[in-house]
Amino acid sequence: MAFQFRRGTDAERQSITPKAGEPLFVTDTGKIYVGNGTTQGGLLVSSGVSDDNSPSLGGNLDLNNNNIIGTGNINIDGTITATGSINLGDASEDNIIVGGVIGSSLIPNTDGLYDLGSSDFHWRKGYFEDVAVDGELIANSLQIRTIELDDSTTVFDGSTSSLFVESVTANSIEGNLFGPVFASDSTAMVDTSTKTLFSEDHFLGDIKLTTDDGTILRLGEHDNPIEVYINGDSSAIGLGVFGETEAFPGINPNISLLARRGQTINPSIVQNGDSLGIVTFGGYNGEEYSMSAFISAVVDDQDFGNGDTFKSTLNIGSLVGFQAGNFVTINSDGKISAPLVQTGIYQTTNLPDGSVVGLGTIVFDTTTSEFKGWNGVDWAVLG
Repeated sequence: MAFQFRRGTDAERQSITPKAGEPLFVTDTGKIYVGNGTTQGGLLVSSGVSDDNSPSLGGNLDLNNNNIIGTGNINIDGTITATGSINLGDASEDNIIVGGVIGSSLIPNTDGLYDLGSSDFHWRKGYFEDVAVDGELIANSLQIRTIELDDSTTVFDGSTSSLFVESVTANSIEGNLFGPVFASDSTAMVDTSTKTLFSEDHFLGDIKLTTDDGTILRLGEHDNPIEVYINGDSSAIGLGVFGETEAFPGINPNISLLARRGQTINPSIVQNGDSLGIVTFGGYNGEEYSMSAFISAVVDDQDFGNGDTFKSTLNIGSLVGFQAGNFVTINSDGKISAPLVQTGIYQTTNLPDGSVVGLGTIVFDTTTSEFKGWNGVDWAVLG
């Protein structure tokens, strides 16, 4: 004889509250519920945890080589131990939050393949005991307390901004320099404690500052201890003080303005009309430095080979209201020309004594309105 439960649709089940122990069979879902006297619709009877709102295990869960697949959250208060490959997230919008500390090393499975951060997303700060970089180190700024060698020797002290090295090779050095500077043969060339440049023969040796165009400053050539080449182009300045020689007994200070065509490393001969140099004189006018006078030399008779001398013209004049020819010219033949020449002006009673003038001296006598010249005996009237 069959035993039949109370039955009905799921909608009908949800409208009643079965008594405690009263079974219900739902005809349209095939599920069985048991009443407890208080829960409307009764409690589901099922062996599947998917139908249990709050399943509870009485022992370990054995997956029997099956997977756990679903959508939702996993909340576990305890230790998670997993072996094999673990994938966390599958897109950039997935966030992985680590609230605890990492108790082991982080080692990539392939050398030099993976990054920490990216060019668009940077880690804010990194704190490390040591950093070993096998490759390029790129930084917008670098703050260093000390730099030490393998033997713990300090080569840089950031607290005092001091660098301690045996040698430095650099294209340029800016800032303060402490300690001596030696040449490649260990000869001391600079003593920063006394601010001195020196060498054993009391000349500066052969010190050069160079650019791609050639030497722009050279210290040490015997004939011209200092040479300055402007922009590696066609101008040069040589300054020298020569000691006692057979040709120039005693001390003979000499300042030379030297000119050549071509580059410093491949000079060529000057030509007619080339300027050999110019010295200008000026002063501050309240707004800027204004040049007012000059002395210049220009080649005027270039007809020579290598090593021969040549002739030039010396010009002396004012730069105020300067015009072509408005200056004194002394050519290579000793001829002097000028726009205006004014002799000394004296009264007859004040003509210079012959002992203080030389033969050929010309003056203008305001008493007689005559030009006079000294002939060695008296003042002869000219013209």
